[in-house]
Amino acid sequence: MKNNTINTTTFNQMVNANAMVIAGKKLGLVPVTEMFIDTTYQRTVQSHVNKIARNWDNNKCAILQVSYRPDIDKYAIIDGQNRWTAAQKAGITHLLCQIYENLTLKDEAKIFAEQNDNVAKISSADKFKSLLVMEDKVCLQIKDLCDEFGISIRKTYGGSLGKKRKNLNGLIFAQRIVLAHGIDCLRWIFTVIEKSGWDLTVKAYTDKSFQVLLSFYRARYDKPSFKADTENLIFLYSLLGDYNGLVAQANKYVLDKYPRNDKKSYSEREANIIYLENIVLKNNIKEAI
Repeated sequence: MKNNTINTTTFNQMVNANAMVIAGKKLGLVPVTEMFIDTTYQRTVQSHVNKIARNWDNNKCAILQVSYRPDIDKYAIIDGQNRWTAAQKAGITHLLCQIYENLTLKDEAKIFAEQNDNVAKISSADKFKSLLVMEDKVCLQIKDLCDEFGISIRKTYGGSLGKKRKNLNGLIFAQRIVLAHGIDCLRWIFTVIEKSGWDLTVKAYTDKSFQVLLSFYRARYDKPSFKADTENLIFLYSLLGDYNGLVAQANKYVLDKYPRNDKKSYSEREANIIYLENIVLKNNIKEAI
């Protein structure tokens, strides 16, 4: 009778037979069935593996790092456990790996801990530029709107070079706004910031600033008084001067008007929203400052 059994040693011999050394690194195709996650130092697999599996693209799968364990004839995954898990879900049989040999468990853990020490993470601005080249609809809309308002999209704060510049620091949040509420919502936010004189202040175009205005917009945009409420908001913002002025005044207001029994402080976002609701929406501008 023919023996169809294939042992793990044979798999390792096959990997080595087809592996090559490039710039001192041993690279080879390793069967996904022969890899495993050592939980003594590895992080848990993240929930986004299902999305990776659904949209599997070999061209986007970076090389995994694995360590061959001769005592069990398996490959411990040092970097790439999410890709490995997604590959199994997607029916992928082999993955290109950088193969380490003769490592101790401490050696593996050290490589895992230091794997990104010399790697520059792609910034949101860099990714945005790539999406523009890909003609992403949302990014193109944001770019056109930023051009209209004279807002730049850079990696650092506008005031970091000693000059006042409009810079979209809350780029990722701006993308979420457009995806969920459309470009007109972001246009309204930019308009409020500009007309109130906040546009050249450091925190004007940040996530925190956008969060407050988005909450206001969502609560009022379909109300008959939205235009009047917006004018009152712009007037109030002009009195406050900038985002820091809003935070300071909002904290003072909520502590005076709505002291908490549990003696806990309101979050910055909670205080800002409560303040705007009571000052703007109830036409209490006289209490603003």
